[in-house]
Amino acid sequence: MAEGRATAGTVLTATAVLGLLLGWATYGLHGITPVLDRATNSTSTWIIWTAAAGALIRDRWLAAWGGALMMLATCCGYYTASTLGGTFASGGLGTAAVWAVAA
Repeated sequence: MAEGRATAGTVLTATAVLGLLLGWATYGLHGITPVLDRATNSTSTWIIWTAAAGALIRDRWLAAWGGALMMLATCCGYYTASTLGGTFASGGLGTAAVWAVAA
């Protein structure tokens, strides 16, 4: 790779961290206002931010892997936050699995 360009490991790490933060934030913003509740309780929120991150990655394959990793990390961030927040119910594992597969 040319000097000044991020390595694949750096890109994948950054997308994973962004995903964790996005998941945590969408959980934390639930219920603050009706508008935020609709925006954070929507698949499109995760997709929009993941697409934006992918658009910044020049290599097509790396963008695809980064996007997949970011979506999985977003699921992990969201469900970790919900577990720590005491709202991860018994049905949550099935829901978490569905979202992980969708990612």
